[in-house]
Amino acid sequence: MQWLAIIVTIATVIWAVVATLLLMRMAIGWIRLAGILRRAEPIADPDCLAAFTKACALTGCREGHTPCLVASNEISGPLAAGIFAGSVVLPKRLIADSRPTELAEVFVHEVAHVVRRDQIVVLLQNLVAAIYWPHPLVRKLNRELAKAREEVCDNFVLATTEAPIYSRTLLSLAQLVQQPETIPGSVGFFASRWKLEHRVAGLLDEARDTQTFLSRRGWAFVLASTVGLLAAICVGTVTIATAQNSNEDSVAESEANSSEIEISGIVCEQSGDPIGGATIWLAVTSFEFNSEVNMENREGLLRELGSTDERGRFDFLLDEATTSEIRECSRFARVQIVATSDGHGMDWLPLDVFQDDPIPNKERDLLQSRIDDAFGDGRFASRTLVMRPESQPVRGRIIDLEGNKLSNVTVIVESLRQPNVPQLTNALENAWKQGVYDAMNSTGIAGGLARSELQKLFPPAKTDENGEFQIRGIGDDQLATLVFQDERIEACPVHVVGREMETLSLPHMDQYPDGTKDLFVGREFNYSAAPSIPVEGTVTDYDTGKPISGVLVSVERLFRREYAKLRLDTRQMRAVTDEQGRFRIIGMPPGDGHIIEAVPPKSEPYLPAPQEVSLSLEDGKTKRIEIQVKRGVWIEGRITDKESGEPRSAAIEYMAMGKNPYAMDIAGWDPKLRLDPVRVYQRYVTDSDGRYRLPGLSGPGVLLVTSLDPGYPLAAGAETIDGYDPSTGKIPTLPVPFPASDWHLLKQINPAKDATSLTSDLTLDGGVRIPGRVVGPDGKPISNLYALGLTEGDPYWTPNSPDKALLTERFMVNGYDGKGPRQSFFKNQDETLVGQYRLEGTAPPEIAVKLEPSVRVTGRLIENETGLPAARYFVGCQELLLNGNAPPLDFMIRWCHTNNAGEFEIKGLMAGHVYKMKAHNRIGNKVDFTIDLTKAKPGETIELADVPQPGTHGANDSISSSTMKKSNAVASVSTGSRQNKSEDQAAHSPIRITGRVIDPNGNPVSGAKIFYAGS
Repeated sequence: MQWLAIIVTIATVIWAVVATLLLMRMAIGWIRLAGILRRAEPIADPDCLAAFTKACALTGCREGHTPCLVASNEISGPLAAGIFAGSVVLPKRLIADSRPTELAEVFVHEVAHVVRRDQIVVLLQNLVAAIYWPHPLVRKLNRELAKAREEVCDNFVLATTEAPIYSRTLLSLAQLVQQPETIPGSVGFFASRWKLEHRVAGLLDEARDTQTFLSRRGWAFVLASTVGLLAAICVGTVTIATAQNSNEDSVAESEANSSEIEISGIVCEQSGDPIGGATIWLAVTSFEFNSEVNMENREGLLRELGSTDERGRFDFLLDEATTSEIRECSRFARVQIVATSDGHGMDWLPLDVFQDDPIPNKERDLLQSRIDDAFGDGRFASRTLVMRPESQPVRGRIIDLEGNKLSNVTVIVESLRQPNVPQLTNALENAWKQGVYDAMNSTGIAGGLARSELQKLFPPAKTDENGEFQIRGIGDDQLATLVFQDERIEACPVHVVGREMETLSLPHMDQYPDGTKDLFVGREFNYSAAPSIPVEGTVTDYDTGKPISGVLVSVERLFRREYAKLRLDTRQMRAVTDEQGRFRIIGMPPGDGHIIEAVPPKSEPYLPAPQEVSLSLEDGKTKRIEIQVKRGVWIEGRITDKESGEPRSAAIEYMAMGKNPYAMDIAGWDPKLRLDPVRVYQRYVTDSDGRYRLPGLSGPGVLLVTSLDPGYPLAAGAETIDGYDPSTGKIPTLPVPFPASDWHLLKQINPAKDATSLTSDLTLDGGVRIPGRVVGPDGKPISNLYALGLTEGDPYWTPNSPDKALLTERFMVNGYDGKGPRQSFFKNQDETLVGQYRLEGTAPPEIAVKLEPSVRVTGRLIENETGLPAARYFVGCQELLLNGNAPPLDFMIRWCHTNNAGEFEIKGLMAGHVYKMKAHNRIGNKVDFTIDLTKAKPGETIELADVPQPGTHGANDSISSSTMKKSNAVASVSTGSRQNKSEDQAAHSPIRITGRVIDPNGNPVSGAKIFYAGS
């Protein structure tokens, strides 16, 4: 058994070397700690000393054993240290930035460590961890001991204050101590690996054991457990050396268990009272944000996990099979935990909120920040689902335009949102569609359920003989979108707000205030439904006539040719073809220019096809159409990075070129019809190895790549496309040219006429990359950043999606050509710090950017024609002049609207520069103005007077500094409204209006007087 002896010898040597290194590291750490304590300065602040003395008394500190209170710049967070003479050490910065009440709670916690002699336990833990380093049970024991130690010292604090108050202290201090450091030999306030959200949840648990000292029986149990554990360690160590096969089986089982997910949380009322018996669901939405953008016909996952106990708590283990299902879901899917309960509106949050032992990463940290921003500080850490009460069910009544009651109409809950209630109320009161949209999506970070999952929680209802229906489970101030499905009526969405309110009609599109309306109703409402004409037909192969099953046929838009009547919220009108290729869509209204799209399944290389349909009541009961889809060529390959050769994550599209003779086989690519091709957002994406496959046509075409990894310039390869026009930046695609800057990489292909497949590997080139770092005014690194201009041609701040992690202090400028100029801008998350860097000539080895306090500008926008406040104008930056000089640069400010009084606030501007601003409203009225900050100082708030000044006219008028409350900025203004005479004439043309008046029961009302109110 010589080989066994060799293995044992090698293993022993490795163990001894690692153990020696760990013991040396421990000794160095203790020496460093001793030096920190020696150099620390006593704290003389009387308020701190008084709070510290009180903390010593509350924790039972004996006379003669009172610890020292000192401060140091060498530590990141509070800690207790010292074997014989205990000390409590605070960072000097924390003393200046914290409130006395917060420090008092810190003192109680840290003095409790000294009283309990936790430093001795830490020393023993360090020794055991170094000697038994290979054994996983030792690491597990140390983690549990650290957690228990913190819980007991937290109990000392809970004996002096309330749990919610202490929880807020933890959250506040955690923001000040961003990266707590563990120093061997010390016991830090945030030093353990215990997640903060778990710690806060434990503090708020009413069933928490709050004892601070063990009884004799408890000590006996600990002693027996320790002896047993040490025996197990010895036996386990021998077993590992002599039973390798058994160990391999154990490792395999451990790996299988590691794929399981443990979740726990609390369900409560808005008042904080727990809700027992609430049902908990796992929901994996079929599509992100309930949108069917990638047009795949499939349902998500909805699985009942169990219910909450009487304290409103739940705790579940998602097994390996469920976890595997989650991982195999579409990249568009959102995984959420949902709570439902009778008499309440349901609530939901992402699964990540409730995981017991998550893997830390930047994406999770960003999610926590977004959820706390949307729902209030601490919501993520509390792991709580808050259910709104359901004061009464939603009740409606459906009639046709003649007042007839409509029975047997199917009522479907299409979507459910948790809007920002004050924002929604204000927007509805002022009939402001954009404000309603912002309120509806303010909590979108929480996700939401798609139609297929909602219909399981809200089974479709049917109207009775009186046309009435009822739906339960929509909470107060929740916003549900209902769709009514019946062959007789249009399937127009109705938005129901969970409260009593008058019915409101808002423009479907802001630029057409007199066009199609969106309907917002309260819990009880009557709805007059317009007529519809069912559309049925067959989808077949263009060449063979063979029927195709599994094709998703949906309405892309209504009234394409009449912009005032245009509707885009039409995806609820859809069907999937059966085995004979047949489909039937209900809910489409009479009219011209409706667009239907047919998207075949991805299993065969069929290309999607659009078709225009016009409907008339004279068509009879049903309109029949035939849709043909073209079988194309499989185009496949691999997308990699040029420098590293590594695979890249990307979405890929195909478009035919204008000279392609086979493109006329598809209606959507016929320039005469002017139908846009069916562009399905990110339907075809690369796999983990960078491989892709999508359908295309024989003949000239273009592969269009959108990188899902950052760092690649836009429009790469455009110059190689035949017919590319540099002056417009467009490529000659069908049916209309598209700008090359819509994609990162373009490549022309030309499959043969009879080809069935084509292989084309693609390479993304990031060009010259220059690293950089960002620091604040104090020279310290700044994280949680947004950047503009890191990638050539990208007009948006990075990241431009709320679910992507913000940048750290490190960044990368991509694709620099070695000449420049190249301009980049930076800001922190709340836009209080800003900076810029101009890159020219030879690339430096590294870029350093120092941020400075931003300038905040407020003012009131005035319409020059009327002298009235410019209410609900969108305000944007047209261009930026650095230091007031040309050439102008593209720049984007955060989304900004004036309120009903015309007031606006613009954050994140830089002192010393000039911003050319452009504002417009939904009907085309414009106000252009300039914000001149060449004399402003960093950190200033500039309060402009009315912009423009009453009585001024024209583009060259300016506001002098005397008209501003803080005069380091100057504004010049130009205004405009209708741009041509024909629009003015159209505005004064006579309009004939007709209609019908009915009472709430649908009965006609004769003799009612009709008035026109307007200007």
